Amino acid sequence: LSLLPHLVRSQDAGAPCSAEAPCGDGSFCAFELGEAGGGTCAECHWHSHYCFEGNLTDAGVDSCFEACHSADFCSVAISESFDGEDAAGCAENHFCNFELDTHGFCERCAGDVSGCYSMGLPVPGAEHCEQVCDGSRNACTAETDCGDGWFCALEDGDEGFCFECNWHAHYCFESDLSAEGVDLCVKACYSSSPSCEDVLDAYLNVNGVDIESIGMTGSIFGNATGPLVDVGIGIGDLTEYVGQDITGSVCLTKRVEVSFYDKVAACKEGGGVGAIIFNNEPQELRGVMTKDDNSAIPTVQVRGDVGEQLRSSSIGKTASISIAYSGENCGGYECSTRFPEIGMDGAAGCPKNHHCNFDLDGTHGFCEECTDASDCFFSGLPLAGAEHCAETCPGNSRSFENCKLCEDRITGDSLGTASLEDSAACDFCPGGLDPAYDDVVLPMFGGDFVNCFLVDEYFRNYAISVNDKNCQIGLMYSHLCGCEGGIGYAGANTPAKRKAFVWLPRCTAIASFLGSSIIIFDIMRNKKRRSKMNNQMMVALSVFDLVGSVAYALTSIPMPESDGIYGSRGNDATCTAQGFFIQVGTIAAFLNVSLAVYYLLVIRYKWSENKVKRYRVWFFACPIIVGLAFAFAGIPFYTNTILWCNNGARWWPEIPVIIAIVFATVTMTTICLHVYRVEQASSRWRQTDNSFSRAIFWQSIWYLMNFYMTWPPYLALQYLWSSGKAYSMYGFVLFAGSVVTLQGFWNCIAFKRTMIKNRLSSITSSLNSSSGVLSRLSTMKKPSVVTADAERAVSVTNAVDSNNPEVKGDSPRKVEDESLAAMKESNVAGSSNSAVDNEDAIDGKTTNCAEGAAGFASTK
Repeated sequence: LSLLPHLVRSQDAGAPCSAEAPCGDGSFCAFELGEAGGGTCAECHWHSHYCFEGNLTDAGVDSCFEACHSADFCSVAISESFDGEDAAGCAENHFCNFELDTHGFCERCAGDVSGCYSMGLPVPGAEHCEQVCDGSRNACTAETDCGDGWFCALEDGDEGFCFECNWHAHYCFESDLSAEGVDLCVKACYSSSPSCEDVLDAYLNVNGVDIESIGMTGSIFGNATGPLVDVGIGIGDLTEYVGQDITGSVCLTKRVEVSFYDKVAACKEGGGVGAIIFNNEPQELRGVMTKDDNSAIPTVQVRGDVGEQLRSSSIGKTASISIAYSGENCGGYECSTRFPEIGMDGAAGCPKNHHCNFDLDGTHGFCEECTDASDCFFSGLPLAGAEHCAETCPGNSRSFENCKLCEDRITGDSLGTASLEDSAACDFCPGGLDPAYDDVVLPMFGGDFVNCFLVDEYFRNYAISVNDKNCQIGLMYSHLCGCEGGIGYAGANTPAKRKAFVWLPRCTAIASFLGSSIIIFDIMRNKKRRSKMNNQMMVALSVFDLVGSVAYALTSIPMPESDGIYGSRGNDATCTAQGFFIQVGTIAAFLNVSLAVYYLLVIRYKWSENKVKRYRVWFFACPIIVGLAFAFAGIPFYTNTILWCNNGARWWPEIPVIIAIVFATVTMTTICLHVYRVEQASSRWRQTDNSFSRAIFWQSIWYLMNFYMTWPPYLALQYLWSSGKAYSMYGFVLFAGSVVTLQGFWNCIAFKRTMIKNRLSSITSSLNSSSGVLSRLSTMKKPSVVTADAERAVSVTNAVDSNNPEVKGDSPRKVEDESLAAMKESNVAGSSNSAVDNEDAIDGKTTNCAEGAAGFASTK
């Protein structure tokens, strides 16, 4: 065996053998002692050429050749060793390519001999091709069967030569074939049978750093660890390994010249335990190699730039490789943009419910079954493949109906828009994505699997215009992926702006909380006030506003910390809780509707307080039940909405509040018109101004102010977000988020306005009292006021006198009764959600009116 430097000792190595006791499969008998004396077994080399270079005896050469030779192997030694054999061991109509200098592999003669020198063969191979191949034997017509994997290449006329099919039928269109020749080529070479390959999970770690890699198709499964060695391009004859011992090492080799198989086989032969092949271009590599014992070491492939970095800084460091089996991927039918030209059914040659991945130069590839729409956009398809997937597959869009801050759907319409619009392409991460952020999930692009890496690839590969909505959404959240230069969420692209989103709404929510607290305290401390039903509703309204104000004041704290919002400290559960209590707080808006109904019944339809109280349970139950129903219905949809967590579904969450605003507006308008008509009817019988109509009008304005000072900007913002707009309108988002939390504050201003007005009047009077002139003027005006009160009292007294013969039919009595009722009930209307009168002042005015009437009657 010491005479066999190119042979590797097998398990049978050293075992005695003879003509009567041959060696096992993959081994041969060296016959060191001659044919009669026998010898020991040795393992076959990967090519039978080495049978002639091992200094074997004639019997050993014969045994080696018989055991190790394959019909594909050829060598000059075969011609020299076997009488008259000039085909170097190849079958008829085959030649030896002599790719390995003195030996190589047999290839079938194709075309005429002129093609021997245009096939890229080395000189010995071209010469052997010319010597062996006879063009006449390879000639064919349309009726000729060239054999499996071969076709008749008709270029001109009805005759041509048999050629081997290229690995993809698309190349039938790339040759100078006639139309009939193309048809023959596709029919012979088109593969409609799915071919399956193992799907590998690959892991690569060098010097403690995980590196993205792909398992080489054909690699064995297993683990390997050793120092990283640079073996250049990994030439199979081991010349790259001279001067270095690679035993127990992981080979780093570049994709160029030598086949993947030869690189890996050379590494294993030299003692390597694993191999890393890197691309000769920056992008990732997806190679395939033959799987046999000679390449039986774990092998991964990496991008070209990664490989160059490993070569420059990691040689000698510990590298660990792991290859595991994760399933089987069956590639489908071949497909091409050219197949429809010859009438092939389906899209690019694919059957129904399949799309072409166009992995190969964007013009051809393999059919893949249509599955989830995300596969069109986030599965690494090239642009042409993604477009064909979106165009062909049913349900070809990725929709996000429960996300206001997401594009309504991702469709093929966004793909390639940069070139179509002649605009700049969206640059999701200008400085390049840091691998540390690859696995960070961006849920606004659909589900829990779309991460920063996939989104970055989506924008880099698909030429999406910077004006596209998907680009705007991506730039809003690019900071989550560690990218600089985006527009920031809702335009908050500086730390100061992000802080303002937290603190300004928080301050206004605290002001609302204090306002509602004051209302509750003022009503509950006065027995007379808390006995009135409208004030009871006001207390309930303020209680729910307290709940909403607390939830609003937390702003970003309950948001999931992973969302990257300033101040976020929570998780999904805390986010859902905040959204729920914010929705509970909107019950205050629905209680406003109950108040509106209350005033309509009392003023327009003249219900008494006692009659209204008989239906009190409905005034409270209806708004509370509706509000809680929507709060619970929103549980699946509560999510990050920039300022806080709220219902992220489109459109429907805002509809109840809009209905409440419209209903309250119509109701209060009805009350105003009623009072105005009553006052106008009264003015026909006596001269009066429209002060009462103005009072009711302003009462209504105060009542509705809460709605219009708080909700419309926020509702407009939700509409814009649902419509795919306002992604970067920072000022408007901040304004809307700050005023929607002020409901309790405006309630308090309206509730205390009479007291505030009186206090201001008192201050003004105190200032004016220092002037004697102003004081006298004030004194001079009092009789006129008393007179006016007295005149009105007489009018009222006469109107209610049942014995007055002048009062008949629809006379002033009926009109004045309605006017008086409206006056009385307007005092009740003053205690609304947004406008609660000071009841002591109301009682005082009523007393003065009665005293004036009595005094005037006595005088008369």
